[in-house]
Parts: sequence; C-alpha cells; structure tokens
Amino acid sequence: MTDPAHADALRGSRVLAVCSDRRVLDALREILEEEGARLHVCVDFDGLSAVLQRMTPAAILLGRCKGGRPDAESCRKLRELPAAAEVPVLLLTPRRPPEVCLQAGADDYLLLPLHAADLRARLAGRLALARLAGRCDSLAEDLRAMQTRSAEFAGFFLAHLESQLDELRASAADDAAEADLGAAVDRFCTRAARIMEYLDLFARTDALGECVEVPLSQVLDGVLTEMSEELTRAHAVVHAHDLPTVSGDRYLLAVLFRLLVRTAIERSRRVPLIQIGARRTLEGWEIRVEDNSFTGEPEPVSAAVDVATPGSPDLAAVRAAICQRIAERHGGSYRGGRTEQGKNALFVLFRD
Repeated sequence: MTDPAHADALRGSRVLAVCSDRRVLDALREILEEEGARLHVCVDFDGLSAVLQRMTPAAILLGRCKGGRPDAESCRKLRELPAAAEVPVLLLTPRRPPEVCLQAGADDYLLLPLHAADLRARLAGRLALARLAGRCDSLAEDLRAMQTRSAEFAGFFLAHLESQLDELRASAADDAAEADLGAAVDRFCTRAARIMEYLDLFARTDALGECVEVPLSQVLDGVLTEMSEELTRAHAVVHAHDLPTVSGDRYLLAVLFRLLVRTAIERSRRVPLIQIGARRTLEGWEIRVEDNSFTGEPEPVSAAVDVATPGSPDLAAVRAAICQRIAERHGGSYRGGRTEQGKNALFVLFRD
C-alpha cells in the first residue's frame, strides 16, 4: 500500500529518466504512472540539453545510456546545465555509487533492479525537499523585496517628518509664534506616532501568517476594545451585524478592521455612527463598513504609495493601500464606494 504522503508528492510530477535500458524504463513507467506521475525519457546523454530546453522536470533519474553512465563525470556535466542546476538527481545503479558521485552533484541513488517501495519513498522525499527549498527561496526573495519596500516607505515618511521638524525649529526661534507652537508640536507628535504605526503595519502586510478559520465578530470585538479610548474621544458608535467566519490571518484581519473603523471615524462630519455588516455574494463574503456621512469622495484606494513624490503624505491613501494589501493577501479585494442610500462605505470582499 502506497504511503499517502508519497502519493501526494509524486502525483502530477514530471520525472525525466536519462536511460537506454528498456527493462528499467518499463519498470519506472509502471511504478510512476500508477502514482499519477509522468515519465519522460532521454536515451542519449548528449541530447539531454535539448530535452531540458523543452521541459522542466521535477526530478532526473540518471542511468546507463548512450553517451554516458551514472558516474562522477556525468553528474558534473549534468549539474553544469542551467536547467538541471536545482533539480533533484537520483542515480540508477546496480550497486552503491562511490561517494565522489554524490559529491559531484547526485542527491541520492536507487539500486537496480528497482523496488517499487524504495523508488516511491526516495523519489517522494527528494521532491518534497526540492519543493520546500523552492518555498524557502521564494520566501527569502519576498523578505528581501519587503525590506526594500519598507526602507523606501520609511525614508519617504521620515523625510516628511524631518521637514516638519525643521519648520517647528524655525517657529521656535520666532517669539511671535510662541502661542501656536505648543499646538503645532502636539500635532507633529500625533502625526509622527500615526506614521510610525503605519510604517509597522505596511511592513507586516507583506507576510501572511497561518490561515485559520477566524470568526470576524470576535476579531471586531477585540479591535473595538483596543480602540475604546479613540472611540470615546470621537463619540463614535459602532454597530455590527451577523459577521461571518472566514479563513485568514487573525492579526492582519484585526489590523484591517482597525483601519476601516478609523477611516469611518475620520470621514464622518458629525458624531460617527458606524454600521458594519456582511452579505453573501456569488464570489464570497462582502464586508461593508458604512458611516453616516453623505458628502465628500469615497475613500481613495491606491495599490501602492508613490514614495518618489515629494510633499505631505496622504495618510488616508496609505491606510487604504494597507487595507487593499491585506485584502489581496486573503485572495480578495478592497474598494471605497457608496451605499444605496448614498452614504460613504468601504467594501472588503473575501473570495471563496
């Protein structure tokens, strides 16, 4: 009986056998096709480069063939081919290969005659390791890109804060401005704190943590508790109705609700009355956050903040960009719009 983990690793994989032994190829085809893998064959080592230009195998099985045999030299030549540089290579050999073969680039070996269980276990293990290595490489690339974006983002905002700070220093030297200086410093500190918060959130939205089933009503309750002082200062009232459970990162979903509520508060022209509800659509669950304002434009939505543009950062656009990135990390979308009654609203779609 096939191990389910082996079957999952092998299913759908494209395996290239570099071998001219018909009996070995027949055995490979029978075992692999039974597991849902596809076997491709190259009988001539000298023609391997051309084959790799037409396909990218998940693994290469290197046996005796025209123009080569599974030795250290053939392993070296194989690894010199760009298309085979990162592909797992297993030798097909009647006896344990010399250590020099493994040092030259082979990852493992299979003893001939083939045993189905051994083939499944060793090949599945190498495929799983290769996929894990690919995921690690992709994560490392994402982290490097995130570091670059975060540094640009931070530089943009910090340059803005430096400019404001210079203005405050100039005002401090002017006796006539003394009366307004205290309020200006307070505004600066408040804005600086908000910018630092958004810097942190912007960086964190690049990575999606473990996705679990998350009751949005519980997430919102926690957010409203954390924002209680902010809600009290704004005299804001928040009502939530029948929020669903979705699959996602609990932390990022909490960030999303915090920014949605904050946007609704800042946009209201009077005492904020915020309604949060959900409806089922053909694509998935749509969350709607509406406030009691009818004037002004809907919340701007920007896929990215232009860090090259000088001037004062638009924190509303940054907030919208963070919301959009969180929605996209969950396979959904974010937009600003109006309700049927003409009220401003924010919409987040969680696709099934």
